[in-house]
Amino acid sequence: MRINTLAKTVLAFSALSLVATTAVQAQVSEKEKDALLKIYDALEIDTGDWAVGDPCENKWHNIHCNKEKSEIRVFDVYHAHKKELPAEIGDLKDLRMITGWPSSLITKLPKEIKNLKKLEVLAFGNSRIKEIPKELGEADNLKFINLSHSKLTGTIPKELGNLKNLHYLGLYQNNLTGEIPKELGGLESIIYLDFGRNKLTGEIPKELGGDLRYLKLISLSQNRLKGKIPKELGDLDQLRVLNLNYNELEGEIPKELGNLKHLEDLLLWRNNLTGKIPKELSNLSNIEQIQLGRNKLEGEIPKEFGNISSLRHLALYANKLTGEIPKEFGELDNLTWLHVFSNKLEGEIPSDLQDMESIEKIELTDNALFTDNTDLDNFLDDKGGKNSNWSKTQTIAVTDLEASETTEDSTKLEWDTIEFTEGEGNYTVFIQEDDGEYEEYNSTDTKEDNNLTVEDLESDTDYCFKVRTQTYYDGTTEHWSNERTVYSHFSNEVCITTNGGMMGGMGNNSSQNSSDSGSDEGSSSSDNSSSNNRSTDDAQDTVSDMIDDAQNAMNEAKEQAESMKNEAQSQIEVEQTQTSSI
Repeated sequence: MRINTLAKTVLAFSALSLVATTAVQAQVSEKEKDALLKIYDALEIDTGDWAVGDPCENKWHNIHCNKEKSEIRVFDVYHAHKKELPAEIGDLKDLRMITGWPSSLITKLPKEIKNLKKLEVLAFGNSRIKEIPKELGEADNLKFINLSHSKLTGTIPKELGNLKNLHYLGLYQNNLTGEIPKELGGLESIIYLDFGRNKLTGEIPKELGGDLRYLKLISLSQNRLKGKIPKELGDLDQLRVLNLNYNELEGEIPKELGNLKHLEDLLLWRNNLTGKIPKELSNLSNIEQIQLGRNKLEGEIPKEFGNISSLRHLALYANKLTGEIPKEFGELDNLTWLHVFSNKLEGEIPSDLQDMESIEKIELTDNALFTDNTDLDNFLDDKGGKNSNWSKTQTIAVTDLEASETTEDSTKLEWDTIEFTEGEGNYTVFIQEDDGEYEEYNSTDTKEDNNLTVEDLESDTDYCFKVRTQTYYDGTTEHWSNERTVYSHFSNEVCITTNGGMMGGMGNNSSQNSSDSGSDEGSSSSDNSSSNNRSTDDAQDTVSDMIDDAQNAMNEAKEQAESMKNEAQSQIEVEQTQTSSI
């Protein structure tokens, strides 16, 4: 992993001084020799017959000396049987390193550690140390502190901010609580800062940005941090890794993060981030991994992401992103993973995705996406892994919408249901009257329903209808981890004209879906209740009479209109004659 590589680089840099060869004296002082014997005794390290003479000359156990054998440079407590490192450790004035790595029984570091002014490395990974002594902040030559995978509780001492020469501070996987001290902004030489997998609370101090010009890695993942991501982090122009995964961070992603020209990993997943994805992130010319999954991000995926040629892994899943997948993604020749499942993406998938040369996995499930391109469909199935049936999880529009059984005040809409009927959801009918705006009418109960009757329509009126599919995700199912509603595009449009009702003895048939039964209904609405007992012949005669009456009325209306037109024309001629004479 990149994090381990950085850690090893810092450790190697810090350890260079351990082999320095400047001799101060011919042999170890008696005071240090006595202190060393007391340390062995306190830790119950069996000295046997080897703890005689000069410690460096006779190669006493658990220590390493300089080349001239005049200074004790390293003390290793790996074989200790007691749990407390004794105070006498502070008398070994030439110590550069104290280590219990890879594991140690030591549970406590003494406050006398502050006396070790030459100490550069404190390495107790996988130890049982329970607390960071604040006095550690007075060992001001420290370059490397590793207390990861230990039993640390309590808070991070603000005094650590005094360590101006510190390059590496690793406190990963402990039980530290409280806030991150803003004083750590004084670690002007820090390169590596890892507080991941603790129980830290509060906000990320803005002081961690700006002045830490050598910082290459910040990992604060898997804590309980809240508040906004400080925009000042965008000033860390040497930063390679920003890992804030698994917290409770809120607000928008600062556009200033787009200034991190050396950033390789941006890891912000599993937070409560909102707003749009800033297009400025496309300026990250060295970025290899962007993980923004499991947040509450909205808006469209920036098409500018298609310009990030270094990008290898893009994870935007489990948000509320809308719009289409940018066709520019086809230009991402180095992209290996594309995870955009569990969003609200819609529309046709660009065929350009087939041009991604290095792609290994594409996950598109639980959106509103579709394609009619068979080759693209097969390509997406091949790259979908266990979710190869991506198309069976899409909230798409219904097909073959039709209207039938139209009367003067109702019509029945029918359609072919979609394949994805799992999960709570339904179909909503939208209605348009006489070229007006589309409005929501009503919804079905489930996505298995294939029809809905539209009622309370006006007679002899033009209507158009569309249907939209929706699926509701409540966030309780692991696969549907984020609460959201996914909407499809609209279906095909279908239009009808309702049948004409009786007004003043006149009726109109609808322009579509009309039938004799509609005329029967029109006649019956004007007759008294005794008409229900008429014979079929009487009903037909009545209908014929009504048709004749309607035809006569239409002829009379035409004659009246012709007469009115002639009168109007005569009046115009009179006015023209009067104007000419004047």
